[in-house]
Amino acid sequence: MKITEKKPRGRPLKFEQNAVLEMALAQFWAHGFEGTSISDLTSAMGIHRPSLYAAFGNKAALFNACVTHYLSTELNFIEETLKTSPLLIAIEALLDREITLIENGRGCFLVQGAISCREENNEIKVLLNEHRKTLEGKLRRRVQMAQMKNEVASTDSPAAIAKYIASIYQGLSIQASGGATKRELQEVVKIALKALTLR
Repeated sequence: MKITEKKPRGRPLKFEQNAVLEMALAQFWAHGFEGTSISDLTSAMGIHRPSLYAAFGNKAALFNACVTHYLSTELNFIEETLKTSPLLIAIEALLDREITLIENGRGCFLVQGAISCREENNEIKVLLNEHRKTLEGKLRRRVQMAQMKNEVASTDSPAAIAKYIASIYQGLSIQASGGATKRELQEVVKIALKALTLR
């Protein structure tokens, strides 16, 4: 007699965890770390407090998991976009992708989260700032590569150029959360690219 293996019931844990992370992320994104309560999270995620603590540890650990999830889903375009040549086209593509991400008015999760954190939750602010600095580091290395390959004529400091681009990138988020339209953000990018002399 042939024995067939029974399929496990229910959805895979990974799928379930990604689903609840999306729900938690939406809460944190809308209300910030401090403005989101455990009750808000359990209600949105459809789980009980013991399940939340068992899966993630505490609210701060869940927030950290949401940051990791955000980086791997919403911001997974950054690495590939920065490989584009020439450099100015890569920067334009990066900023255009950011506008697409934030045009719903919520702004960037990392930027908005850091702005809204109070002093008593400084570890959350530090976490978000470190991730934002990671982008700056990627930009600096991309500028250095462009200069080494004579892709650009500019000999300005790669760190300064990277900080300028990162400032525009993060500023778009603040403007979007303040009500700026997609067209207005695109105009900002056009002016920024004109001001960025890399030739």
